[in-house]
Amino acid sequence: MGEQVLQARDVETDMGFGIPGKSPDLSPVDPRWPEYIEQRRIRITDARPIAGRLSLDREGIELHAHPVTLDDYFDQDAVANVLVPPTLDLIARLSGTPEVFLLETVVRAEPGLKRQRADLAANRVLSYAARAHLDGDETMFRDWAAHLLPATYPARYAAAPFAVYNIWKPIRRVENNPLAFCSAVSFTDADLVDAFSTGLDQSLTQDEYLPEQIRYFHLAHAPGQQWYYFADMLPEEAVVFKQWDSRPDHADRVAHGAFVDPASKPGSPPRQSVELRVIAFFPTSATDTS
Repeated sequence: MGEQVLQARDVETDMGFGIPGKSPDLSPVDPRWPEYIEQRRIRITDARPIAGRLSLDREGIELHAHPVTLDDYFDQDAVANVLVPPTLDLIARLSGTPEVFLLETVVRAEPGLKRQRADLAANRVLSYAARAHLDGDETMFRDWAAHLLPATYPARYAAAPFAVYNIWKPIRRVENNPLAFCSAVSFTDADLVDAFSTGLDQSLTQDEYLPEQIRYFHLAHAPGQQWYYFADMLPEEAVVFKQWDSRPDHADRVAHGAFVDPASKPGSPPRQSVELRVIAFFPTSATDTS
């Protein structure tokens, strides 16, 4: 049987971008956030036909089979016991290091879902991030890991090279508000706009941690940026993409953001997805003082 030829479904749509010279420092619920975003029309390439050519070390993006699914992704015990272990195994295999640790798990769902369901009060449920952004810098990720990892962290990992991966997985078939990814090799530091979110996230449990002030980045629009998405993603799949990599000669970070797909059918189910942020350390004899 011949190789199946996939028909690409590229998209032209608007994406929110940062505005050079306008750096927000606001609480997560501050209504002034739109003042720091401008809408730009972009082309987003359906990467399914070229998925095998994308690399975590070059573009910072890969599509993988991830067959583990749950009946209820809001069941935090099921997430921890069933979904997290194979996800850590996946990152250990892709990164080549067994020293991988979960930073957090987040469910993305339609705006207002958490307010509508009292049973989700203890869950970390966020709406879609409809702007081009990067989730943190090296200092933030090291600080985050230091608060969550065992007491051996300062000696073994404090100076070790590391990478942070986001494993983005649909809860049901994605029919609207998919996530787009900007190739790590298609933008530079000159395209980044500092952004700060100040104020503790009230959805965190006592076993979770985020710094009170998060430094991240909006991406300003620039020619040559290459955007990808994977059309019609299923719950048995996951996109793995870089959020940070301190090693030279590796893709270091991927900008990303949700977008409105003009091909979405009216009345289609809102997108629900789960993302797991995982940190992987690469200790060397020079950094391992344990």
